[in-house]
Amino acid sequence: MTVTSKKGEDFIGQLTEVIEANLKNDQFGVNELAKKLGMERSTLHRKISKIANVSVSQFISQVKLKHAKELLQQTSLSISDVAFDSGFHSVTYFSKCFHDYFGYSPGEAKNRSTEPVLIKEKSGILEKQKIALVASMFIIFILIVLFIFHEKINLNLFSKQPKELEKTVAVLPIKDISQIEENELFLSGLRNEIINNLGTIEFITLISPIKFLEEEKSHNPIQWAKKLKINYLIEGTSQTINRNMKVRFLMTNVITGKIVWSALFDSDQTSEDPLIFQNEISQIMRREVKATFLNQDIWAPQTTSNLAANKSFQTASHYTDLYALQPESVAYRQLAFRYYLETIKHDPNFPVPYTRIGWFYNDMSRTNDVFLSDSYLDTALIWYEKSEKVHFNGFPGTHLKSQVMSLKGEFDEALRIIKKGIDKIPHEPSSYRQLAFVYACRENYSKAVESLFFALELREDPYSDIWTNRGLSTYFNAVGFTEEAESFMQFVLNINNDSVEFITQKAWSLYCNGNPEKAVNYLMELYKKDSTQIKVNQYLFIFNFMLGNEKEIEKFAQKVEGTYYFDAFQPNPKGCLGWYYLHKGQNEKAMAYINAEIKRNQDLNSIHNYQSKNYSTSHNLACLYATIGENEKALEYLKTLTNKEFCPVWYITSLKTNPMLDNIRNTAEFQDVLKNLEQKYQNEHQLVAQFLRDTEKEKHFLEHP
Repeated sequence: MTVTSKKGEDFIGQLTEVIEANLKNDQFGVNELAKKLGMERSTLHRKISKIANVSVSQFISQVKLKHAKELLQQTSLSISDVAFDSGFHSVTYFSKCFHDYFGYSPGEAKNRSTEPVLIKEKSGILEKQKIALVASMFIIFILIVLFIFHEKINLNLFSKQPKELEKTVAVLPIKDISQIEENELFLSGLRNEIINNLGTIEFITLISPIKFLEEEKSHNPIQWAKKLKINYLIEGTSQTINRNMKVRFLMTNVITGKIVWSALFDSDQTSEDPLIFQNEISQIMRREVKATFLNQDIWAPQTTSNLAANKSFQTASHYTDLYALQPESVAYRQLAFRYYLETIKHDPNFPVPYTRIGWFYNDMSRTNDVFLSDSYLDTALIWYEKSEKVHFNGFPGTHLKSQVMSLKGEFDEALRIIKKGIDKIPHEPSSYRQLAFVYACRENYSKAVESLFFALELREDPYSDIWTNRGLSTYFNAVGFTEEAESFMQFVLNINNDSVEFITQKAWSLYCNGNPEKAVNYLMELYKKDSTQIKVNQYLFIFNFMLGNEKEIEKFAQKVEGTYYFDAFQPNPKGCLGWYYLHKGQNEKAMAYINAEIKRNQDLNSIHNYQSKNYSTSHNLACLYATIGENEKALEYLKTLTNKEFCPVWYITSLKTNPMLDNIRNTAEFQDVLKNLEQKYQNEHQLVAQFLRDTEKEKHFLEHP
């Protein structure tokens, strides 16, 4: 950066101050900076270009990068945390920008203090290009040697893995959903700019625009790509709302059909500088696409060339998909398990079946037997380790380990594992989904919501992702956004057509947020159609229990006895049964339930799993001891809830309405705990509200066609 006068220095200082005040706002860009300064965007661009020899976007990026460097050198934050704190929501883009500016990667920052060497200024370009050329030739030589050595090893150890695809890429015309005529010229220019920039990546082959125009009339781009031996397609769509254009790009592996990269850009079209916007997008895409190809070797192979193994794997995957749609269908899981074992028998070097079996053991940990549950989690880790031996540091093994460590209550380790994965492949939706799960286990639902929105943004069709939409419904409910929770549950219903899940989830949301009567009425409509649904009966028992409807309590108590339905985010009816039978004078039966629940929660505390670490066991034990009149012990457990960092809405609902707490509800200690938790709940609610306002993500995703 070159500044030539005192006046120029003052202006640069003013710019820097404004940018630093908005570092954590990833939406802060050229338009926002111009508005803060009361200048036209074009005027700002000319002035910065004249004074500092860089564009406005480059200047903003440099301020952010210098801040990031300070964080990397002076704190222990991970690369992904530093990126987000510096206003970057793509770690790949951050890493490439950092390297381009400082000449080394973010991981090397602690041991380096070198000033920027790679920024493109008006002077010294030719000399830097010569240095870069020599360095590139040396690196290429080393890579060739390593490649030959790597291939020789692979011939012996991994001969069954498919050959890496040639990196042949084509950029399709950008489709304008809004069909605005004046957008055509802009989008055509944007596509040409992207082609020009991608053409500078040395290891990809880009089809020429002329040849593309001759063939692009094909209505089947995949068929067209295979015909011309193109292995990767980049497709773009744009939509303009109130002069704001959003452009989404996807890069698809033609052979596997997998989306390997995606990004969303938006621009205020009142800007006078569309060429700058085009250049910004194309530069980002060049960095992101290049990083995508360089990171592909991190992924475990998703196919096997062994025909018998592949046949078993496809069958297993089919049953896995069915199990995902119906998690209570144990038969689907057992069939998938069987075929994954058969796949391993045919091809023991294929890593994916190992992790899938590990996930099944993770699911099997959803049992009332505490120590059996912990044993299943240990077994899941064993299968993870087996997958690592076949494909070291591969995905989705990393996700599996992060999940298991979360359930075991090792939150910091779980976060470290998944953030390390995001550092390596920042554009993978499932990584952000797993990050959300870790936050949810800590009951940090504001962070969980943010993470799942990032996951949705990275998907081609976010409304087909059942896990992410289901998670958003649960997490929105936890922080008091009932309408949003229902909207995302509607997407789940559209996918799996499971009306029972939809209605029970909506009823739970209504109950948690102060409408228990409406929740009961809603569920009764479902009960009248099918009175055998275990989860429906349990919910009707719990809600009527909270409302004190004696007749209905007795009716549904008989239905839920001997049943068990596990849901980590919702109440277990066994303690309620103990209270009910105690008040009916059936003391022996009551104490059997109560003592069993006390033991279960104490066992959870003994293994320090996530329910112990987030203090849900303390809540349960407070309820149980208050039920049997041991008020001192109940209050002792209750007061530990103030150690919680975060508080979802259902704790507030339980403290206000649960009859099990009647014996201690009027004490000063109880009211202090309630006040403390209400404040923590409000803090989380406000964080999510601010996130939605700042990013307009709610509107973007809830406007589903």
